[in-house]
Amino acid sequence: MLPNGTEATIYASPLKYYRIILDPYQNAIFREVVDSWIEYFSNATDKDVIKVALFLSLWIVNKDNPREYYRLIPERTILYNPFEILKTRKIWRIKLGEKDFRMYQTNTSLSDLKSFKGSSGAITPAPRISYRWFLKIRWPSEKIYTEIPVIIFNNIDNVSGSIFGVFYFCPGIYGLSFSTTFAYGLRIYDLAKNKEYDKINLDVRIGGYCISRDLCLMEHISYLSGNRQEYIYIIGSPIYYLYEEYLIAYDSHGNVIYKEPTGNEMIKTYICDIKYPSPTSVGKEDGLPNLMNILFMGTTIEPLFLDAGSLADGDLEPGEEEALSFIKWHFDLYDYHLSMAIPIGALIASILPRQMSFLSPVLAGLGVFMDYEDGIIKNEGKVNAESYNVTEDVYITISRYTYETSLGPLDIPLGVYFLFDTEEVQPHDHYLNLYVFTKNGWVNKTSLNMSSIKNQDITLDLKLSHIPTTLNGKFLFRLAGQALTLSYIDHVQLLAVLKNNSIVALPLVSAIHNAYGDVLPWLINSDDLRIPCVGSLHTPSGNHEIFLEFDSLDLLSEITSLIFQIEGHSVF
Repeated sequence: MLPNGTEATIYASPLKYYRIILDPYQNAIFREVVDSWIEYFSNATDKDVIKVALFLSLWIVNKDNPREYYRLIPERTILYNPFEILKTRKIWRIKLGEKDFRMYQTNTSLSDLKSFKGSSGAITPAPRISYRWFLKIRWPSEKIYTEIPVIIFNNIDNVSGSIFGVFYFCPGIYGLSFSTTFAYGLRIYDLAKNKEYDKINLDVRIGGYCISRDLCLMEHISYLSGNRQEYIYIIGSPIYYLYEEYLIAYDSHGNVIYKEPTGNEMIKTYICDIKYPSPTSVGKEDGLPNLMNILFMGTTIEPLFLDAGSLADGDLEPGEEEALSFIKWHFDLYDYHLSMAIPIGALIASILPRQMSFLSPVLAGLGVFMDYEDGIIKNEGKVNAESYNVTEDVYITISRYTYETSLGPLDIPLGVYFLFDTEEVQPHDHYLNLYVFTKNGWVNKTSLNMSSIKNQDITLDLKLSHIPTTLNGKFLFRLAGQALTLSYIDHVQLLAVLKNNSIVALPLVSAIHNAYGDVLPWLINSDDLRIPCVGSLHTPSGNHEIFLEFDSLDLLSEITSLIFQIEGHSVF
């Protein structure tokens, strides 16, 4: 990793004795990397604690069958101090466990990778077979500094109690550190470009730390009355890389004589730098960050029930409080010392150029971890004319990806978006509205109650009282959120009952979301690939709407009734 956010390959060769020797006096490329960081940090006051990362990718190849190999999961990071490395020759030993490796098999077109025919027709020996990652996409192309939300608070009701939140940033022994997240999959890019999102299976892994700085202790306090939102942020440089894995064969002189993609790809996300030193490195703003639409695409909202304490019942009574550390412990099942994740993937997805926006749904659920000290959230009840003594239900965003670790799977709070809701609000305020297009325009508003226990999907069948007008042979519907709505839609259908009593499913041919654009791949199948439809209190872009078109199949004269079917769930 270089100060400008790019990466340079320092070492690509067979590894001996399971160790890496970091010696800038023996490796010219490494020396250039070290010198670039030393120049970058020349005026820093925390030179003694600064650490930056080297990324290590490791493969073990079956010498008898090069198509079979193991890859280290996840990639390793090696933290080093660029000033200290000039004084010492560091030897880094690789510790490997059985769960650190995953078996792969490539589908190569050659019957034998041990020898090749050269241009003269003579057989050329291939003494070495290896694998490497090659960069396909990097975004942003240049390092940029931007607001990175760390915690987001939303107190959504007029009758809410006043919420008090305090959040502490405090460096540990090695400073304030940021992790790296790796996500592995097969043909991620091509499947996303074809919008075949249901075929993308990501193995998401928590990597090591990538940068550490000695930030001063900072404290941020918030009081939120009803209908108030606020978020705390850091200023940093997020980055995302997409790599393709290649099988490579070398001749006896080290020249590449064969190179073929295996189909495996890797996404790497991290923060390559933070703004330092500056009193504006950490701050807070009213409202919701612009990334909220993408955040909902990558997460689901769930009630926060802890194993014990004030949130064991999922709510805070007036005067009750809960520590962020207790919330972290609840999700950190294997004592990885995780904080709650920063939504780097959603942030990057929200600023991708239009020609790359097809990657947004893939990135949206990815986050990285930042070490921070602690904090509390508390229901203060009625402290002014705008607040009340009411119970506050607490919700939190959970990444739609399950993060795999060497000890087991983890569900990761991402955002972190804390939603506070009261028992005083009527359930129908969270419903989803359905409109039908007729000769008189959009009419027949129907409220859809999709709430369910534990946020499990349900299916609703709504029989229309009249056959609506078709436009260019299509039946048109519109789904719209109310201000408080939090809905996740998996599948929609329009069923036509014919005169002979048979039922025909009319094809869904178009689904346009006012925030996400074409969402047909999400809604055409019942596959747990859900699209959010949320209200204006959860996103700065206003109520979500989805415009649907179903082909009538020229059956209008045969249809006696229509049934609108929707599968998904709403949260309240």
